[in-house]
Amino acid sequence: MNKHLCKEKQLEARVLRWNENYEDLVNQFDWIICADCLFFEEFQTDLLKTMVQLLKPGGQVLIFAPSRGSTMDQFVNLVNASRSFTVLLNAMQYDDSVWKLHKENLKKGSEFYDECLHYPRLLHLSKEVRQSV
Repeated sequence: MNKHLCKEKQLEARVLRWNENYEDLVNQFDWIICADCLFFEEFQTDLLKTMVQLLKPGGQVLIFAPSRGSTMDQFVNLVNASRSFTVLLNAMQYDDSVWKLHKENLKKGSEFYDECLHYPRLLHLSKEVRQSV
């Protein structure tokens, strides 16, 4: 870890179960970063609820995950239906070096590389800031 870079902050790591409530962490985070967390469709709603609970208003989420059939698209639909986030970016091509490696691996054939399983798309979300009336 880069704890030495966080001189004014206490760092803590803990396991989060998406179907549990974390009252001590409500609206505590500016950023959530996820990698390959969407493939169990039955947990996507719990993941989304956890993100809503933990992020500050205006907080950001970066999700890197392969399409895995339609799991990424299903999550995007869930996000849109929730109205809790704005989708800022849903992209295949987000970094030149990653894209170059992707193109090289595609040439090696499906027995080596399946973009649906191996290539991470980028989903960037921003939590809505609710205005009180």
